[in-house]
Amino acid sequence: MKETSPPEIPYRLETTDAILAAMQCNLLDIGSGYKIMLAVAKKTRLHPPPALLNARKSVIKDFALVRERKEREGHVQYHEIAHLGLINDFRFIEAAIPWAKHLTEHADIFSFVRTLSQDAQKFCQMEHPPSTPAKMLDSALALRKLVRMEMLTYMASEKTKHMTIEEFKQILVAYSFYDPRNEDVLNALKSSELSVQSVLYQNALAELLFVRLPKSMEELFRINPKTIHQKLFSKIAKLNITGKQRVMLNGFFPPNIAGNKLLPELHKIDEIAQKISLTKEVKANLHEYISSLIHKIKQSQLLYGELFLDKELEVLHKLHRPGNVMQCKVSYMETLIRTYTHLATLQFYPTKDYLDLFRQIASDDCVGVSLGEQHLMTPNFFNIRIFNDSSWAGNIYMLDLTMEYGVLLVDRIQIPRGINAYYVNFFQDLGKMFQEMFADVDYREILLPLTISNHAVIQKIFNKYKDKLRRRELNLYDHQAEHFESLKNNIYYILCEKC
Repeated sequence: MKETSPPEIPYRLETTDAILAAMQCNLLDIGSGYKIMLAVAKKTRLHPPPALLNARKSVIKDFALVRERKEREGHVQYHEIAHLGLINDFRFIEAAIPWAKHLTEHADIFSFVRTLSQDAQKFCQMEHPPSTPAKMLDSALALRKLVRMEMLTYMASEKTKHMTIEEFKQILVAYSFYDPRNEDVLNALKSSELSVQSVLYQNALAELLFVRLPKSMEELFRINPKTIHQKLFSKIAKLNITGKQRVMLNGFFPPNIAGNKLLPELHKIDEIAQKISLTKEVKANLHEYISSLIHKIKQSQLLYGELFLDKELEVLHKLHRPGNVMQCKVSYMETLIRTYTHLATLQFYPTKDYLDLFRQIASDDCVGVSLGEQHLMTPNFFNIRIFNDSSWAGNIYMLDLTMEYGVLLVDRIQIPRGINAYYVNFFQDLGKMFQEMFADVDYREILLPLTISNHAVIQKIFNKYKDKLRRRELNLYDHQAEHFESLKNNIYYILCEKC
């Protein structure tokens, strides 16, 4: 079998060659499903509808998502809390960063660094105050380089090179403290009206220690998955591994993998490498290298706790929840939006190919191979694949009825039921995405049916939102109705109209 590169997002398998390339690396772990794709491809020709042919190839859109998962899940037993001394437990926070108040005496991080040792100042190019914006940038970059190097040194030996460990801890806190994004904490600690007994002061210090500091350290030492991929496959290229085996391993560890999946995927590729036909020496060499990568990543995640948390502080860290420490009074809606939502950047790709036979592996719905084949054989049907952080996260099933009725019909929006989906303004943002994707398509309206999703939350959001939309009674029932639930009702809602 000819070796080819594995398909890239959104994995368009429109030809037998593309299916064979995906089969070589067992893309998405479909296994024997590729034989089914090949069989269908040999007997079924795909008919892309006009809307698909004229649609934009991809659209990227930010969606506001209410967090259902907490930033940190802490299980604290009552007896742990009872032994903290609830009146005086703030002293543990002060003891961890006793010089934090001292940082407020400096106008910026450059002023603070000039209080460190001559060796550290020289390395940061700060023997003298930076006099121009260009020199300030050079100093900031040198400082970042120094801190990253010291982090690496400490992880390897629990020692520092250019400064004492105490100075190292101070500069890590200062790096976070003078970050413009943490101005609320800086202002709270700088306020001359506040004392150590002030609730605002105590909350600001806790926020700095438990939230802003670890976040800054994570950003300082963020490991780029693409860099890990490059290092790993550079190592693999030097070992006695065939090209076919390298392609297969690459399929299990793509370069665009999400950061939160890095460790699981490294463990997975290590397990796979031990099962394929490699020599014992190559397996041992590869296992040792992957283990070193895993160890390095884990060490970076543990560094914050080793430097700043003791037993008592670990408990307080679990109890602490992030907040805007300068904004003491906010309405419930402000708190909800600012504290409990984040932007999810979703990518949408219109498709109609043989991989759509198995689109349920992404959306976890009831469309099996038989029904999937019936959909593919329907000329009006096409799919929109949804990707989140380079992972296939769901599908939007579409029917192009522009020739007959001047409408695009959304049959279903399908995402796995286990995915948190408390989206804010979901259907408004979805309508804008459709308008961008189908800007060159000749349609009058985009319609939604009464039942829109297998995901209870998406359906619940729609049940409330549909009352804001105009209804359209339209009899779209025809021979396709047995394959598409959306055609079995004559009541629809107009999501958006052609401008």
